[in-house]
Amino acid sequence: MRYTPAGRDSLPLALGSYHLNYGSPTTRQSEAEWLTTWNDKQWTNPDGIPVRVPALLGGDNNSYPVPGTPGDPPLPELDRIPNRPHRLHRSIVGPDGKRVMDTRPDEILRTAGLEDVARHLAQTNNDKTAVAPTVDACDTHGPDARIDRIYASTLLLPAVTQADVIDMTGLSDHHTLRLRLDSTTLTDLLNQPQSTPA
Repeated sequence: MRYTPAGRDSLPLALGSYHLNYGSPTTRQSEAEWLTTWNDKQWTNPDGIPVRVPALLGGDNNSYPVPGTPGDPPLPELDRIPNRPHRLHRSIVGPDGKRVMDTRPDEILRTAGLEDVARHLAQTNNDKTAVAPTVDACDTHGPDARIDRIYASTLLLPAVTQADVIDMTGLSDHHTLRLRLDSTTLTDLLNQPQSTPA
């Protein structure tokens, strides 16, 4: 898409909505790997120079962020999840042969230059509201968790001003993520000369 206030010659954006597989950590890994290709799209600017198009992707990851962000809900303890199939759906076999919670999609997307905008705000602005849970604790699936996330190419991070979670209790079992970008900064970023934004 084109952010029209930035002008006709500005860098376009790749916007995507996704839903990673509910029941298969193996499929989620593959899906996350395919999502990374949206951070590798090329466009030729008006000067004839090929540039990489920045991406903004959001969705239900059905997995967890890598721990360590201030304010992030802790990873569930596998043996405290009452629903045994759900234990399988949300875990993988670790290097030591024991099951651990699945954080691979987060690691894959961040390795490819896509940053979790909530993590970014928590780490740079100490905004712990950005990493609020997007699903509430329940008897079968375990504690509060941040399953839904928005990822942005690093080029776009200076424009990120806020990410928050809108309570959808009674309407959905997931809460809604909202991201705000500064229009002036976004316009500047999409108009700066560059050959390989990521």
